Amino acid sequence: MVSVVMATYNGEKYVKAQLESILRQSRKPDEIIINDDDSIDNTVNIIEILKCSSDIAIDIQINKVRLGYAKNFRQAIGRCHGDIVFLSDQDDVWHEKKIENCINVFENYDDILALSTGYYLADDMLRKKKASDSYKEGRLIKISWEKFIRHPKYPGMAMAFKKKIWSDIDAMDWKFNAAHDWMINQYAAEKGGMYYLSDKLVLYRQHGANTTGVIINQRRQDMHKNRLKLINELIDAFKSISPNLDKVNYINNMILFQTVRKKLLMERRLFKLLAYEFSKIKYISVKSIIGDMYVCLKSGRGRHVHHWSNHSYL
Repeated sequence: MVSVVMATYNGEKYVKAQLESILRQSRKPDEIIINDDDSIDNTVNIIEILKCSSDIAIDIQINKVRLGYAKNFRQAIGRCHGDIVFLSDQDDVWHEKKIENCINVFENYDDILALSTGYYLADDMLRKKKASDSYKEGRLIKISWEKFIRHPKYPGMAMAFKKKIWSDIDAMDWKFNAAHDWMINQYAAEKGGMYYLSDKLVLYRQHGANTTGVIINQRRQDMHKNRLKLINELIDAFKSISPNLDKVNYINNMILFQTVRKKLLMERRLFKLLAYEFSKIKYISVKSIIGDMYVCLKSGRGRHVHHWSNHSYL
């Protein structure tokens, strides 16, 4: 049984296109579970109209109290019944063979616990801008725990996982507000079951209202704040897991590294930040370092880098 889980909030502009792309799949899901986080626009009405004409079960629950993105997904995942669970954002569009291609991989490789796929960055009108990677279609890559921790670049909107691992993940310490997709991938990677399929199976729509998004598509005044928020989420995620004894020191060092990284980024001390990151390269990828540099340069208000620490980051 295949479940699609979607979390919605004020998504009236895009949710119809995303749901229709799921309903058009060559391999249909058995159910679509939707948690709406108390939207105040027409999102729920749009879903209800599609539900009436769908031959696939659509179960929508409306939260009485707003939970936020990660908690909303967590609750929705808990309500689904499928053996394989696909995560869906409200504003993207799926390739018609997304479910089919992923299910074929799960069926052929028993050790896969979580599978991320490639995607295309797209603008508001779904015009393709850039591929998530340069790999040829059909390549399957195992992602080690160390690789994922160092650069967790696998968004939930392009992943699926086996529901059997959810009870262990759900039982973890979520009080630090860790992201649901990070928790799933981290667990799968730690168990040796995280994989990446290079097929580009999602149009990842970039627009001003994205909950998450690529740095270059963010407004200048937002990118610095969002970068700090991302680092805070990483720190929270590290605090939420209970790694094997041989990984405890690595996790503690990673928390320390991210804490110092956040402080230097917050103060916009670019040269010191870069020197620190390159001296701790085993805790961060070069792409992440370039991203930090880009944020500092594009969001800085001062003329000289060493004066940026005098300015507010909000």
